[in-house]
Amino acid sequence: MTILALIFYNLLFPLLFVLYLPIFLYKIIKRRDYNDGFWERFGIFSASKKEKLKKLENPIWVHAVSLGETITALSFIREWTKLEPGLQFVLSTTTSAGQKIAKKQAPKNVVTIYFPFDYFICVWAVFNTIKSQMIVIFEVEIWPNLIVFASRLNIKLALVNGRMSDNSARNYCKYRWFFRDIFSRFSIICAQSEEDAHRIKAIIGNQHHVKVCNTMKFDQGASDLQENQMRALIDRVFPDKNRIIFIAASTHPGEELIMVRAFKIMIAEFPSLEFILAPRHIERANEVEKLLKKESIDYALLTDLVESRENGSNSPPITGSFSGRSKKNILLVNTNGELRSLYAISDIVFIGKSLGKNRGGHNIIEPANFGKSIIFGRNMDNFRQVAKIFKENNAAIEVENEQDFLLAFHRLLSDPVERKRLEKISRETVEKNRGAISKTIELLRADN
Repeated sequence: MTILALIFYNLLFPLLFVLYLPIFLYKIIKRRDYNDGFWERFGIFSASKKEKLKKLENPIWVHAVSLGETITALSFIREWTKLEPGLQFVLSTTTSAGQKIAKKQAPKNVVTIYFPFDYFICVWAVFNTIKSQMIVIFEVEIWPNLIVFASRLNIKLALVNGRMSDNSARNYCKYRWFFRDIFSRFSIICAQSEEDAHRIKAIIGNQHHVKVCNTMKFDQGASDLQENQMRALIDRVFPDKNRIIFIAASTHPGEELIMVRAFKIMIAEFPSLEFILAPRHIERANEVEKLLKKESIDYALLTDLVESRENGSNSPPITGSFSGRSKKNILLVNTNGELRSLYAISDIVFIGKSLGKNRGGHNIIEPANFGKSIIFGRNMDNFRQVAKIFKENNAAIEVENEQDFLLAFHRLLSDPVERKRLEKISRETVEKNRGAISKTIELLRADN
């Protein structure tokens, strides 16, 4: 049944791809990454990349989807390299944001590629180039051709840091007749929580190779940061030595307006408040700029700030007209890969995709790593277990709506003692939940 379904999947794939092609090309052009590994998605590598891949001896192929997963995967690879310095890796990503951070931060024993489309020709072309001993897939990325081909080539498959939302679980269970076989081809599945493990077992049965290892995001350290360089840039746009820096991180549509409104209200009472706005997707920067102009807010772009420094200018370029506050502005982040450095220099953090109509949330652990006061909305479906841990430890503040956010924000601004308490507990919560990477690597090495 699985093979017949796979044949139908491959027959249907070209039609679905043609329908998706306009969206794919639009995203490629909008993100300006059409010259960056475009053909790798089809299993076609440049001569130099192909030579590098063919020279690898029994590498472990690690796949991460986007920016967050890639950062976690890099921590995982570094930790495993410490145990086995001679080990080689291929790190694939789906998104351009993930690819950029992978190329920037990958150790020397790693070759980075774009993940191929899951069409049998593309997948087979990659397997002809990469002779891996194991494929490690982060979270729950189920690509039937990749998994079935790897299984038939006797390449071990591992699913790590696995999490499964309610919606994904319902869809997988609905087609259990197909996905039971696909999931069963993994030699080991490391889930983030008992709840995630239960959802996976609902698909494949109570199999012994499903383990609970907690989330690896607790294991991300503060290494490889350019904190000092970032702090020097921020000093130029926010020179007040008594400043309180608030960052709204990984925001989605609707949340930017909530944050801007809050800033305009709070700045009257707390004149040392400074604001960094970091939309999740940098291609939305123009959209957010229009919002800031409409709200009569001065702002500086992070890219312009970097360029003005490189050109030797002492004054950052400011756009907009916030007449009520001269020499003050919002810093709008329109680059990828800077968020952790920005967390390090901030005081209060809001985690986006969690308020209003947005659902899913983003990673609370990254700012907690630096001991920050954190606020997040109630819609943290994709980080449910992490949010639960922070709430149980009173290590962050959950809010239900804009009014709740305003109250929590005001409380943190007006009560330095409460901020210090949250900073201490958030860092302690991270420390006591570390160990998922080590546990996962131990299981993978035993299985290998």
